[in-house]
Amino acid sequence: MIRDAVPADAAACARIYAPYVTDTVISFEARPPTPSEVRCRMEQAHLWLVAEDDGEVCGYAHGSPHREREAYGWAADVSIYLAAQHQRRGLGRRLYARLFDGLRDRGACTLCAGIALPNPASEALHRGMGFEEVGTYRRIGYKLGRWVDVRWYQLDLRTHPEAPPGRASLLPPAELRDERLFADLQHVLRFSGSRVVAAARAADAVRVRTGWRWVGIYTHAKGQFVNEAWSGPAPPIHPSFPDTRGLTAAAVQTGSTVRCDQVSSDPRYVDNQDSTGAGMIVPILADGRVAGTLAVESDSPFAFDETDQRLAEEIARRLVLLWSLPGGVSQP
Repeated sequence: MIRDAVPADAAACARIYAPYVTDTVISFEARPPTPSEVRCRMEQAHLWLVAEDDGEVCGYAHGSPHREREAYGWAADVSIYLAAQHQRRGLGRRLYARLFDGLRDRGACTLCAGIALPNPASEALHRGMGFEEVGTYRRIGYKLGRWVDVRWYQLDLRTHPEAPPGRASLLPPAELRDERLFADLQHVLRFSGSRVVAAARAADAVRVRTGWRWVGIYTHAKGQFVNEAWSGPAPPIHPSFPDTRGLTAAAVQTGSTVRCDQVSSDPRYVDNQDSTGAGMIVPILADGRVAGTLAVESDSPFAFDETDQRLAEEIARRLVLLWSLPGGVSQP
């Protein structure tokens, strides 16, 4: 049976997904997400389906936002994961067929799928479902001791007219996305128990809900900034650094947000002058002092606007509760 997922399915989906993370390059994640993290992703997805066999979840497929910008609102990234014993039985095609119908009904025009190479089974499935190859990122990821290429496929669910279908895009209104994020943060900060756990979950929640490429949370203590948590495709380049350096120093000195549209041309950016992209540093104030910072980064210049900044500042105001929790990498 194939049905819409419910929050109680998160643990089963996490179990199915975990071997893809730990044992393969199919997923670029470094650690398997917890059931609560999977539940957050389920809420963020446009559509999440599960397949059951004798009452047990044996596979799932989902369609998620392709990118965070509004113009991408009619495109979705699709993924499918099956328990090992249920592979090569046609279940993947059935799951995908239902998923694609559901996404089309929701207004999707284009589906995208990235496949880490080599993966002939996945490529055959996607080609069999009508996807066409559109390009390959060469050596884009490093995992399990080797560089990995990712080949991208695209499927048009409908012929593209001059304008999208006469209905709302796949993306929910920004106000609803923000409400869901704030609810996630409230739950994380109330029930995680320690600063280390809460910071990690908060960074993941912010990244999932906003689509920002990198999200970091830092503690400020004894003249240093030390990374508490980081969510993104790679670890932070600078896990700690003096509070006199970089964009962060400017944010601390002014007590206000510093937004950098092009890091390659900003001399304040720490040891990263050859990079492209944008950054945003928001100080987190507790009792009138800078307890830490929220760091947001992107690969693309001019990625953040005033709306992003206002959202990041509201997130930072809520994150101040982290420093009332025990533990952490560095006590103030």
